Amino acid sequence: MHKTIRVLILTAPFGNGHLSVAKEIQRELETYPNVNVIQYDLYTEEYYYLTKFLRRYHLRQYKKGLSQWSYKYIYYNSGKLLKTRIGRLYERFGRKRLIRKIKEVQPDLILNTFPVNCSYYLKEAGIDLPVFTMITDYYANENWIHPNLTCHFVASENVVDQLLNKGIAEQQVLLTGIPVREPFYQPKSKEEVEAIRKEHRIDPSHKVVLAVAGAKGVLPQFKLMAKRLSTLTDVTLLLVCGNQKKLYRQLAKTFKDKPNVRVFPYVNDMDRLMAISDLMVTKPGGITITECAQMGLPLVLFKPIYGQELENARYFAKREAAVVVHRMDELVQAVQDILSDENRLAMMKKNIADIAQKDSAHRIVQRMLAELGDRDENQENQEVASGLV
Repeated sequence: MHKTIRVLILTAPFGNGHLSVAKEIQRELETYPNVNVIQYDLYTEEYYYLTKFLRRYHLRQYKKGLSQWSYKYIYYNSGKLLKTRIGRLYERFGRKRLIRKIKEVQPDLILNTFPVNCSYYLKEAGIDLPVFTMITDYYANENWIHPNLTCHFVASENVVDQLLNKGIAEQQVLLTGIPVREPFYQPKSKEEVEAIRKEHRIDPSHKVVLAVAGAKGVLPQFKLMAKRLSTLTDVTLLLVCGNQKKLYRQLAKTFKDKPNVRVFPYVNDMDRLMAISDLMVTKPGGITITECAQMGLPLVLFKPIYGQELENARYFAKREAAVVVHRMDELVQAVQDILSDENRLAMMKKNIADIAQKDSAHRIVQRMLAELGDRDENQENQEVASGLV
């Protein structure tokens, strides 16, 4: 490869996962000196006020009510809805703006880290580019799946099976895992783990439970959960509050005199906290649980909402890598039961580590660049054939 290759990555602001995956794939692409990457958030850049409203709707799904139930209906019925007249309009929504961006940056290929449906229909407008998609959960609803896509990159074997059962050709599906930040792929030595435990003043005899509210602080009943878990004997509790500054201040005040509780705001070194933890309590976002898989850290998943969270939780529970609970008493009991059973804890650590896929971003990039090589070779062959006629 000698010419500059331009890659257009399509993202969206609905959750941090899509942006995180785009960033990791961009980082891998930029290790190649002849690759230029452009990230494009079609919805925010072109439809700012509509996107602002939809982001609020997205966050409201974590609270019971109309937003949550409407999201459930749309998620599980997306296949039927996309076949309606409104659905067909939605599938092509934003295509003119996307085409304008394509003409501006002249990409050689497109990668979705969010299901930007209009990218599936570029050939209708005379644009013949390879279009890939990275499905950022352990389940794919119909928005992610389309025969016009060059390849679907997926997290796990069950998603491979799901796509094949939907009629997607085998060569259009590749099991890569979900890319996460590099530190999660690098196991910590015993010495490093001990040093981190000492840094956070962890009692050597204690098990460690890591409870994470999420970047937006959306894990339900987090304060009550923290109080209940803080009473467990021989357990140090690490509380990560995300971007919720008020929650952080409240919990820091509540537990200032509790020697077995550590309270953190948003952290950039989550891999270090995971490395010293025996169990994590959180919500089943695709990126977070992938990070746990890379670290071999079992999960207790609390109140997953309908949609990708529930499907992620079901998959990890089926693999016996996580326990799913819906009530506070169940959560506390599950944590106690797992920590008190060394064999079960060891089994869960092994099971969640077995889910992990290595070198995800590298494998995605290799597949995309290989497609360009194949296209160049086919074009050369066609030119040679036409010259012989």
